[in-house]
Amino acid sequence: MAWNAAAYLGGEIKDPSRNIPLALFNGTLIVMCLYLLLNAVFIYALPATAMSGVLEVGDLAAAALFGNTISRYFAGAIAIGILSAVSAMVVTGPRVYYAMAKDNIFFKQFGIVSKIHKTPAYSIFLQALIASIMVLILAFDTLLIYIGFTLSLFSMLTVVGLVVLRIKNPSVKREYRTFGYPFTPILFILGNLWIIYYSIRSRFIVSVYGLGTIGLGYIIYLYFRFSIALEVKGQQF
Repeated sequence: MAWNAAAYLGGEIKDPSRNIPLALFNGTLIVMCLYLLLNAVFIYALPATAMSGVLEVGDLAAAALFGNTISRYFAGAIAIGILSAVSAMVVTGPRVYYAMAKDNIFFKQFGIVSKIHKTPAYSIFLQALIASIMVLILAFDTLLIYIGFTLSLFSMLTVVGLVVLRIKNPSVKREYRTFGYPFTPILFILGNLWIIYYSIRSRFIVSVYGLGTIGLGYIIYLYFRFSIALEVKGQQF
């Protein structure tokens, strides 16, 4: 549902120290409630054995509750719900490439804003291209594991990095302090470690592809860092 996308727009949010945590907290709470309610409906409609190994659980649950005719409309409602998440990521996702380009760690053209629409057009096109390729070459369950693995790994490393920074720089003024620290980030790290472990155990090859993608991204990052270092060194002489 793209509830976490507010963090991608930190540079453009007014009063970010207040509004980003507020958006993330409210988004997390709403998504948790919706998922719990949806799963309660699934459990009410179907026995656990009927859901085991099935991807289209929503379709089966709707058919069990309302019949096959209504289940088609339910599948359409799910598609619209997914589309809402896609629309959110179309706006926020390219902002990451844009920010990277502005920080000189990505190709400069992705930091260009369209004069007509005032949007990072190249970044939007790049994300659309990557998403289209993934949808065309990967099955839904494979894509889910691939994206879940990489997102969980990076989310965990981000939180680990924040904890390390707190330990190394305890005197730095921070606008927001995590509720329940350090137990909250530890719980988050453990949860993501479980997702990573499960992904590797259930789909080892897909997880390897995820690590390969991360490795390729790191090589590109090092290339830009090295280029910046050479440019600075050249200016000094």
